[in-house]
Amino acid sequence: MAFNAQLDKMAAEIGQVTQSELGVQDLIDIIDFKNSSCLNNDPKTKLEDVLNGGNIKSEADEQLLLTLSFQEAVKLKGIAFKVNEMKLEDCSGPKDVKLYINQPNMDFDDAENLNEVQAFSLSEDDLKSGKVIDTEFVKFQKVNSLTVFIETNQGDDEQTVLSKLQLFGIPRQRTNMSELKKVG
Repeated sequence: MAFNAQLDKMAAEIGQVTQSELGVQDLIDIIDFKNSSCLNNDPKTKLEDVLNGGNIKSEADEQLLLTLSFQEAVKLKGIAFKVNEMKLEDCSGPKDVKLYINQPNMDFDDAENLNEVQAFSLSEDDLKSGKVIDTEFVKFQKVNSLTVFIETNQGDDEQTVLSKLQLFGIPRQRTNMSELKKVG
C-alpha cells in the first residue's frame, strides 16, 4: 500500500484529516537534480539511481552524504529508506542517519561538527519494508535543501548500500491555508 493510502486509512479510522487532504506527496518531481549531489558514492552509482529505485553504494567507507535541493521550498513530512538485499558482499543498509536542512554545500567535516535537525536509527525491518520515518514536522517547514548523512550501516561493513530513498511532503507554494480544515 502506498504511503498516502496507508496514512489516509489510519486517519479515516480515527476521524482525522488525511494526508491526501493536506497535500502530502512524493517529492521526487520537485527535486532539482542539477543542484543535488552525493559524496563518497561508488562512481558506478549516482544519486538519481536511488531516487528512482536503483542502488547507490558508498565507496571509501560506510558513510554517504546526500544533498537534495528542491525547485521550491517544501514542508518535509517523512523520509523512507529501502534496501532490497540487506547483506551484499562487504556492504549493508544504513543504520544511523542525520538530517540537516538548508545546508547545500555540506561536506563530511560539517556533518560531523554541525548540529543535525533530526537523527534516528533504522532497523533492518525499516529498510526491508521501506517504512516512512516521520520528520519532526515543525522543524521541516521551509526546506530548500535536505542533506542526509548516513553515518553507519547495519553490519558495520566497509560499504553502505541503499536501494531507494523517498521524500514525502508538501510544496510550500501549493499550500493553500484557506483549504485547511479545522480538526476536532
